[in-house]
Amino acid sequence: MLSLFFLTIGLPEVTTLININHNLERVPTVVAFVESMTPTGKGNYTINLKDPTATIGASLHYKVKQHQQYGEDIVVRCVLILKQVIFVV
Repeated sequence: MLSLFFLTIGLPEVTTLININHNLERVPTVVAFVESMTPTGKGNYTINLKDPTATIGASLHYKVKQHQQYGEDIVVRCVLILKQVIFVV
C-alpha cells in the first residue's frame, strides 16, 4: 500500500485530490505521486496522479517534460508539488 507523508511548511493549504470539484476549479496547491506516465504520440503524456485520498488522470505538456532544470526528474514514482492547478472535466 502506498503511504505518502506531506511536509507542508512554506506551502499554502494543500488540496487533496478527493476534495477537488472537477468543474473548472482552481486550487492553490496539489501534492501528488506520479503513478503512471503514458506518451500520447505527440510528445505529451497522460499521467495518473495519486495522493492518499484518490487517483486522477492528467495531461503533461511536452515542454514541461523537456524543461532543462526539472524535466528529466518528472518520472513514475516522483512526487509533484503543483501550484495554481485548474481541473477541467
